[in-house]
Amino acid sequence: MNIMNVRTHARLAYALVFVSAVLLSCTSPAKQSQQSNSIVSNTQQPEDTGQSKIKPTPPSSDVQVPLLKDIAEFFPMAPGTRWVYNIEVRETDPITLQQIMWQVGNRIAIVHDRSRIHVSQYKPGSTFALAIKIKGPIAKPISLSPLGEETTIVEKIKGAKMNMVTYNLYQLDGLEIEIEADELHIFPKDHQNIVWQILGGNFEPLRILEIVTYSHKNSDVRSPSGQRLSPNRDGYSQRLLLFYGGSGTELEMERTSNDGLLYNGAYFKVFQNEELQCVHFRRNVASANSEEQGEYQPGFTEDLWYAEGKGLVRLEQKVAGKPSMIWTLADFSPGRDQ
Repeated sequence: MNIMNVRTHARLAYALVFVSAVLLSCTSPAKQSQQSNSIVSNTQQPEDTGQSKIKPTPPSSDVQVPLLKDIAEFFPMAPGTRWVYNIEVRETDPITLQQIMWQVGNRIAIVHDRSRIHVSQYKPGSTFALAIKIKGPIAKPISLSPLGEETTIVEKIKGAKMNMVTYNLYQLDGLEIEIEADELHIFPKDHQNIVWQILGGNFEPLRILEIVTYSHKNSDVRSPSGQRLSPNRDGYSQRLLLFYGGSGTELEMERTSNDGLLYNGAYFKVFQNEELQCVHFRRNVASANSEEQGEYQPGFTEDLWYAEGKGLVRLEQKVAGKPSMIWTLADFSPGRDQ
């Protein structure tokens, strides 16, 4: 769909769904504080000025509120928008997961790329920089495999399957993302493109996918048994970043159902001494199944806080219940709609 109209469509969908909602008075968030423009290196620890790291209040002080705003307001999409995060490593190795779909002959093979980021050589509390920027709408649509173009999203409430929606993703026409710095290697080095694909609008709920593409010519693709595969089309992985839904709703991709995203509601939270209205999601990734080779890989969770007007301001990952890494927003630069 047209990226420039997504906010209008999402607002129409919001108005339709919430026409009978009870309006409550909420305290307005304070004005944004000034932040540094520097990228923090892992070789030098930043001075603790109280501004470089996000400091949430204790959970008991969080105030849950009804979501009376357009969910798109929590996910900036203007070209030029830029985020810089400090990623702090904790007591156990972080895990990344890419579930890559390859066309091999006349079938789709899914390769589970679950990787540990070994940080044992660093002291707990060491920080690494991650800088992400929206380049803008994709100049030329990216074609996916015709065998994998249909993406089905499953909606669950308290574990019960409630709905399934299928989208056609034969051509990606979303927002192209540039990784300006990635000291901890959160994103795969061998990727071709990173796209934030906007689904919904026109009275349909807003859903945003992150899709990473890979060249079939330059990738060493292997089956779970270790056999080398010869894909005849470029591969891609996809996962949910944010969606509109009721509190307690969980979405997952039908083909990769071990990776779900749960919406926990809207809150007022204090970050960097600034009160922000946020929406809270939790990513739930199951432990490695029998098809994934190598040593046993535990499951992990990621708590994500998206703030109105800023997007993702904090991510907390836990592996088997132990803290592994925390992202904190060090700098945010809004873009401009074209």
